[in-house]
Amino acid sequence: MVEEVIYENRAVGHIETKYLKKKNRNLYIALEEVNFLWSMKQVKEFDEMWNLGFSVEEIAEYFERPEIEVVLLIMSRDMDRKIGARKGGIYGRNK
Repeated sequence: MVEEVIYENRAVGHIETKYLKKKNRNLYIALEEVNFLWSMKQVKEFDEMWNLGFSVEEIAEYFERPEIEVVLLIMSRDMDRKIGARKGGIYGRNK
């Protein structure tokens, strides 16, 4: 039994050395729990809602997603120049 554990540990070490070249045990992954994926249908719906003046809160509620995910989509669409500034900013027509 002890020999099996030693053999297994050596095998794991060998695999890690060979395949995990950039392994770093001191990593922090920012926003790991955030879903960055949106379907193109959702993106088109978002663009329409944005242009109609819906707030981040309303959009998040519509898509049943946290506001942070909507804010990240806003940032992405703005960087791609697919949406622009609007009256009321992220608060939309309610501001």
